[in-house]
Amino acid sequence: MDTLTEDTAERLYKYSVKNRMPTSFLEKIAGLRGFEAFSRLFDREQVTYISMLDAVSEVSDCLSKANVDHAIFKTIRPYKSTTVDIDTVIFGDKDDYLKSMKAMKAANYQMLADGPMSATFWDKKADIGVDLYNEIAVSALCYIDKERLATFAQKIWLPNGRNANLLAPEADLLAIVAHSIIKEQMYTLSEYYSFAKYLESIDTTRFIDLVRKSNLTNAVKTHASITAMLLRATRGKIPKKLEVILGDFGRDNFELSRIMRNSLRTPHKYHPITVGKSLLEITKSQKPRSSIALQIYSMTSPSFTKKFLKALLQHVTRETY
Repeated sequence: MDTLTEDTAERLYKYSVKNRMPTSFLEKIAGLRGFEAFSRLFDREQVTYISMLDAVSEVSDCLSKANVDHAIFKTIRPYKSTTVDIDTVIFGDKDDYLKSMKAMKAANYQMLADGPMSATFWDKKADIGVDLYNEIAVSALCYIDKERLATFAQKIWLPNGRNANLLAPEADLLAIVAHSIIKEQMYTLSEYYSFAKYLESIDTTRFIDLVRKSNLTNAVKTHASITAMLLRATRGKIPKKLEVILGDFGRDNFELSRIMRNSLRTPHKYHPITVGKSLLEITKSQKPRSSIALQIYSMTSPSFTKKFLKALLQHVTRETY
């Protein structure tokens, strides 16, 4: 850090934003002489971080008071990080989901959108979105059966001194990996750090069992392979738990060769073949398979199709998410 120039710091900051982890970068550089502008950015990030934690606690408290079983997932990362929305899965049936929406409206959260599998609310106080999921899905396509995650829900104390219903590390890591490959189709450093940090606390046997039952072995194999390569490049070794995971699922040499050709740069866009393999595998589960019919039916609506195609075009052309 002693030889870090302002121009390099600016490039690194922009790179951290692309990779969805500016807070971690700013935390490292804050306080260094000559980088006061970054220290001010970090101060603002700190305020946003605490505000996000409070918002997470309040959403969970709102749903708990309404007796709605739920878990906030892939929102609170195992390192300091802010986000633009609070992802919340509602367990149970459609009535439970409707009850959760009613509870949010009663608590004065503004409803912004209502889709096939989720609804979006707005927290004016924290200036952050709240996504309620009846099913964990992209559009109408369910990619994780939420009932497999229900036993992993637990009340956890947050750094703000308040608690919230979150997923245990094994389930949250799986949700992050599936979201990365199937929904966002992109690997960023935020996923790398999440995987690396979660390795410290997960039970590998429990994680592998959940992956297999969720039919997400291809997704995890790909994600774990890239993470292992980056860990070896940055730390000189691969953690034992990751070796166990790779020993069970194998390595994805196809995506490894692609990211190596790009000098390990991230965000890394997954090849359509990789995404397709993961999509094909999840159809072994009944719920994802059934949701395909809903996706096809939804496409018969011109307004839905227009929104879907617009989102698809943005997906293909974007550099990050």
